[in-house]
Formats: sequence, structure tokens, C-alpha cells
Amino acid sequence: MKRLLFVSGSFSAILLLMMFVSCCTEKKGTSHTTGPGKPSDENVEVISNASEGLWGKDKTIRLEEESVAGKEYGDDSEMFGYIRGVAFDGEDNLFVGDSYELEVKVFDDQGNFLQRFGREGAGPGEFQTIDDIHWCRFDNLIYIVDRRNNRIAQFSPDGKFHKAFKTSKFKIRVQKIDSYEDGTFALSGMRFGGNFADYRIILVDHAFENVIAECGEDFPVHSVGMDMFPNFSDVRILSGIQLYYTSPSEYKIVLLDKNLNKSKVIKKSHPRMFAPQYVRGFYVDFNNIENIAKVNGYYIAGVSYTNADEIPLFQEKMDLVNFVDNVKEAGCQLDFFDEDFRFLASVKIPSERRLAGADGKGRLYFIENEPYPRLIRCRLIAE
Repeated sequence: MKRLLFVSGSFSAILLLMMFVSCCTEKKGTSHTTGPGKPSDENVEVISNASEGLWGKDKTIRLEEESVAGKEYGDDSEMFGYIRGVAFDGEDNLFVGDSYELEVKVFDDQGNFLQRFGREGAGPGEFQTIDDIHWCRFDNLIYIVDRRNNRIAQFSPDGKFHKAFKTSKFKIRVQKIDSYEDGTFALSGMRFGGNFADYRIILVDHAFENVIAECGEDFPVHSVGMDMFPNFSDVRILSGIQLYYTSPSEYKIVLLDKNLNKSKVIKKSHPRMFAPQYVRGFYVDFNNIENIAKVNGYYIAGVSYTNADEIPLFQEKMDLVNFVDNVKEAGCQLDFFDEDFRFLASVKIPSERRLAGADGKGRLYFIENEPYPRLIRCRLIAE
């Protein structure tokens, strides 16, 4: 069984957001201002990449599948309900957050099942949601974001519950977590106001006591019937040292310093991106730069997009749904950059496949939730 979370096709997701309607009103414009804490544009290096990679036809990249975790039918240890995210510890053990079963399954670096922990509930070690999962190299502990319980749960790698940190004091509904090598946490999520909701990135100390820095960003959006603003496509820390976020409306990767000021902006001319739309309770994001991994000196960005020539501004949700149902062509690819974020080449991947990350051995992991949830591990070969 699967919990109905989104409909996928030529775009990343359609989410039913009726839970937010009570706090939202009609939006008057197509952009917003987040106020103090917006990333500074001063002294920013901008790298503009054309759609033609530097490698051209002289060098090729291919992915070789090594293993698959997850079956349509089988033992409980071999099945997932819905894979929300993955994490790797220092020994390359794999932690898989299952947001349907509300548990974490653990596998060794050979793909052998080790254990599971967690269950549905509001008590210690229990979850109402699993929104994100992260291994912190600073303390060798696992952190799990539970948005509905408004907390971040802390576990040892053997699945023993340690403590939970309430997130309501940060004034955002936390959705993602990552950490620097020094143990500083980067959190991102939704902030509610009197008649609005937007998204923020905050840095907090290792004890989850103090906010060190905070920022938001403006993204283009079309909205009818809701005062909602687009989320960052992704917010992560690369190799424990470099924080980035990606835009939901254009091909843009933004690197931030420890004060959350922009240090570098990477742009690319292909694929074409479209602004998200909120239409009377529905949200659709037609494209995403979903995850970035660093492997063997390359930065690898997972990208999903639609091949539509134009996307109209919808007034009714059924018009939006009908449009999405009739768009046949979807695209997913991996874009490869060198260490200076100069674009090298792209590799097409199946439209239902999403880059989840890379382990310490440089192996790439992909999530597929359709036709059934599974994880695919691939080896990268550049020739």
C-alpha cells in the first residue's frame, strides 16, 4: 500500500495543500519580499553555463546499475511504503526514511538489511511524519525531521532513541536538515505570518538553542486563491562545508557562506524552467533541481522538467490537472559540473527516477516510488 502524496508526470509533484488554506488569503502579486535576512547579491560570482557541455562528444558518462533495494512483493524488510529520503553514516550504512510506514530501515554498504526503528505516534522515538533524514558527522548521530510533531528526533546509528528537539521556537515548520562539519545545523521550512506563508533557511547551533543566521529568497510564482510562496527546490550542505539552495523556477544553484550571504550563483540555459503555480488548493512545480552530490571531483545535479513549449496561468485547479494529464513528455537528467561548476555533460535518466545522494565510495543512489518504491544504486563510469 502507498499513501497518496503526489501525482508525477511531466513535473516534479502536485501536492494537495488544503491544510494550509485556513492561514492563507488571495495573493495580489506574483512575487514576494522576505524582508531582513534575504541573501545579499553583493560580491557574488555568477557562472553562466550554456546548454552545450565542455566535454562535447569527446567524453561520455554512463551509469551502471549495481543493486536494487525494494520489491513490489516480499518480506517487510524488502518493501517500502514511500521513500522520503536517505542518509549514509561514516561506514556507508544506508538509512532509508519511509514516510508511509513511518519507520527507518537500515542496510549495510552491501545492501543487506540490518534493522528498522521507529513507528507511528507522538511518543519518544515515534513519528507522525518523516520529512527528512540526516547523519551528522560531528556527533555520529541520526536526525529525523518530524513536521507534524514539530520536532527533530535524534537517534544513534543502532536505532536507539536519544532525545527530541522542538522546532516551533524557530518560527518555521522545519522540512529539511543538514549539518556542517563543526556541528552547526542548517534547517529549512515554512514560516507562517498573519496572512502569508513563505520559506526560510536558518542556521542553528548544535544544541538547537540559538539561531545563528537566517535568510529567505524571492521566486516567481502564479497563485490563485492562496497566499503561498514557492519553496526552495533543495537546501543541502555539500561535503559538510558548502551550503547551497536551488530555485524552483529557473536553473539556478546558489552557494552561501556561513552568514547565509550568496557567494556564487551557477546558471544554465537548459532545460527551460517554469514558475510554480498555486491554484485554489493545488500546487504544481513543473521543474526542479532536486539534489546535488559530489563524486570523484564532479558536482552532479539531478534535474526534472517538462518539455512543454508554454505553460499557461491557470485560474481553476481542474484546468491545471487536465493540462498536466495531457502533457506527455517529461524529462529527467543528471548534469555534471567540474569543481568550478563549469557544465560538462548531461545523462538522461528515467522520468520516475530521482537522485537521492552518494555514499562514501562514490556510488549514486536513486529513488523510484513508481510503480513501487525502491532504491537503485549505480556506479558512475566516465570514458
